[in-house]
Amino acid sequence: IRKPEVHQKWALVVGIAAFRNQRLNLKFTRDDAQAVAALLRDPVYGRFPADHVRLLSDAEATTVNVRAGLNWLARSAAEDDLAVIYIATHGTAREQDIAGVNYIVTNDTDVESQDGLYSTAIPMVEISNVIRTRIKALKVAVMLDTCHSQGAVAQTVTIPQSVSQQTIDRIKEGTGRMILAASRTEESSYESAKLGHGLFTYYLLQGLKQQKDAPLNTVYQFVQDQVSRAASANGWKQHP
Repeated sequence: IRKPEVHQKWALVVGIAAFRNQRLNLKFTRDDAQAVAALLRDPVYGRFPADHVRLLSDAEATTVNVRAGLNWLARSAAEDDLAVIYIATHGTAREQDIAGVNYIVTNDTDVESQDGLYSTAIPMVEISNVIRTRIKALKVAVMLDTCHSQGAVAQTVTIPQSVSQQTIDRIKEGTGRMILAASRTEESSYESAKLGHGLFTYYLLQGLKQQKDAPLNTVYQFVQDQVSRAASANGWKQHP
């Protein structure tokens, strides 16, 4: 199997803390995304050209704009490039959809009606399909920090959950694909006021800094250990 040297590096970074429906608001997801974008652009660590990192946060991160960002990434990243997708927002559970679909909640997603998710959110399977069929880059890293603020969502939407195993399996199909999810399917991803970040993203940033030239699976092992330990210390269950 040919493992090309990375020619160019591209990233779409999405983080939503302030939603049009304010009851969905999170605390640190925008800061998480901004910190990830800054690390990728950092000349010491990520070494991504500044204009190769597209950051969408809060009001910018509408369903239309996130879809456009995914297509920008697909258009930009050539075969020998690296494509990175980072998303920090709410994720919905399969039980909330008539067809059992997980969704990514954007800034303008309607969670108040039973048809709102389908019409205004982004199905997780759509993101996996973009990775499988539209992105030409042979190296793709996907980082999903789907957080929740318990009780914030309407009765039509239950507590959000992490990415389903089915979605993870679909994204991993093919060569050169790696996905880091913040928690197991039945768990949620927690935010920490003490750290000023979500647990997952805080330790992801630490791992990328401390092991800046290490393979991503080595960074993942660090993140998994640190997040599980920190969550347990707070009485939470979170296993990336």
